Amino acid sequence: MALAENLKARRIEQEMSQEELAGYAGVTRKQIATYELGERLPSFYVGLAIAKALGITAEELAYGTKSKRRIKK
Repeated sequence: MALAENLKARRIEQEMSQEELAGYAGVTRKQIATYELGERLPSFYVGLAIAKALGITAEELAYGTKSKRRIKK
C-alpha cells in the first residue's frame, strides 16, 4: 500500500479529520490532503510527526506493516 493510501486509511481508522491530524502533527490541513492524494511526500521529520500523531511507527505509515527485515551487521 502506498504511503498516500495508508495515511488516509490510518487516519480514518483513528476517526480523525484531516484538520485534527494536521493539528497533532504540526502541519496544515492542506499538507495532509496533499500527502493523502499522493501529490507530495512528507519530509522525514513531518512523516515522523504524522506517524506519532497516528500512534504508529514511520515504517507502518510508509509500508502499512512492520517490516520483518533485519539489518545484517
